[in-house]
Parts: sequence; structure tokens; C-alpha cells
Amino acid sequence: MRCVWFFVLWCSYAHAQFADSFVLPLEQYPKNDACYAWGYQNPDFGNQRHVADDACTPEGTPVLAVADGVIRFAGQYKTCPNWGYLIITEHALRDGTFVNAIYGHVSPIAGMAKMVPVVKGQKIGYVEQMECWPNATHIHFGIYRGPYRDIDCYFHAQLQQGSCRANGY
Repeated sequence: MRCVWFFVLWCSYAHAQFADSFVLPLEQYPKNDACYAWGYQNPDFGNQRHVADDACTPEGTPVLAVADGVIRFAGQYKTCPNWGYLIITEHALRDGTFVNAIYGHVSPIAGMAKMVPVVKGQKIGYVEQMECWPNATHIHFGIYRGPYRDIDCYFHAQLQQGSCRANGY
């Protein structure tokens, strides 16, 4: 029943778009940069595994939606040493499953708000400078399986804690 209800909600807000392909969130996504990679033991969080990729890029770099979907969160979420501004987009796949893209340290542009549809490659925000990392401006980017849940699930995934971890985050 949840899938049927969600499909109706999805149709009303996003015109039943499916994420058939994905792009990276930056036009020039850096490789082998000095920022934390996926799986890195993050000393800022008690050497927990870093469950996203931090891509070093200048402040003000445009951030793109990685696929057709809908915004589930866009705004301020916690402060240093966490995300500051955060955008989460949810993407429906043709097989009936969902994934969520997380764009941390990204200020949303005007009009980007909860339940607003996005298309692959659409500008959704800009990388912001975080005062807690003055020498490492970056986007914190990850894709997680499953439908959108609570915003705190993504925070707890970073810490590998709580019930959200058991739910695939």
C-alpha cells in the first residue's frame, strides 16, 4: 500500500518521472583530490567510516540534480562540523525502488524546496564555504538506497547509529 500511495503522490508532484540515468553533481567532478573519499576513516567523527564522497571544489560552484526526481529536503541542517545547508533529492527507479542523493554544504537556489520536481542536470544550489573547514571547500555527496525517510536518518548514517542504519542507510 505504501508504494501505491507514494506513486500517487509522486505523480502529482513529479509527473511520474523515473530516474533512467544519472550524472555527477558537479560539471567537473574532481578525482583523487584532497577531500575525504567514501569509506575513509573520518577523524572528525571518531574515526567512523565516511559514508559519502567529499569532492573539493571552490565556493559558489553550481550543483546539479543527479537525476529526475523530487526534492525532499532543502535548507539548513545542523551546523559545524556537520552539513550546514543540505539538499536531499529522491529518485524513483523503473523497478519500483528508490534512491536518495545527498548534497551537503550546498545552499539551495531560490525555488528549491520540499516536493519540488527536478530534472537531471538542473542547477539546484551552490557549494558553500563552511567555517569549520576554511581550507577545504567541498560538496559532501552520496547516494543511498530506499525511499526518503526522516532527515535525521542521513545524519545517523554518518555516525553508523540508530534504526536508520538497519534500514539501509
